[in-house]
Amino acid sequence: MKLKNVGALCKKAKSIILLADEDGRQWAGEGGALFLLPENLGTMTTATLCTIVDIPVDKAAEIYTETGSFPGGYDSADDSEEDEMTFDTYRRVLLDGRDMVPLREPGGKVYFVQTKYLKAVDDSENLRMTLRFSEGGKPYIAVKDGMFLTAIIVPIKLLPGSTDWFGQIYNGAVKAKMEAIG
Repeated sequence: MKLKNVGALCKKAKSIILLADEDGRQWAGEGGALFLLPENLGTMTTATLCTIVDIPVDKAAEIYTETGSFPGGYDSADDSEEDEMTFDTYRRVLLDGRDMVPLREPGGKVYFVQTKYLKAVDDSENLRMTLRFSEGGKPYIAVKDGMFLTAIIVPIKLLPGSTDWFGQIYNGAVKAKMEAIG
């Protein structure tokens, strides 16, 4: 994980959220994603995190900060029974002015994750993303480096039906790719 990129996300959003899960691991993010902090940093505060990610003291006062416990209903465990659905992460699409990765579940539904969140974890050769659902039924993406959870990203919510066209294009591209290979 690239802590510098997590810091850049927080600076741009003017928001730092620092949470601890039930295992005592700390997570940091800006609201749309949470990233597991390295254990060798010790127990962090928002002030020490600002220092580590080069947010000057005078700018830190302008940043929204929140600390607390990991959000209920979200699973921060490395393994979950819901981790069966993996997605192709090699496509990019510009949608609503945002660079995104479309993630397709086996049932055909497409979720969109902003690529800015993936920059913090793109140093992994074993990166994979799986779909999980909160206890309230909200989807989120579990990003893993091999077997270990490194980030949780909330996909972009689009209006119902607005991605139907993309699912058709995606399915057609997969079919064309299979025919070309076959």
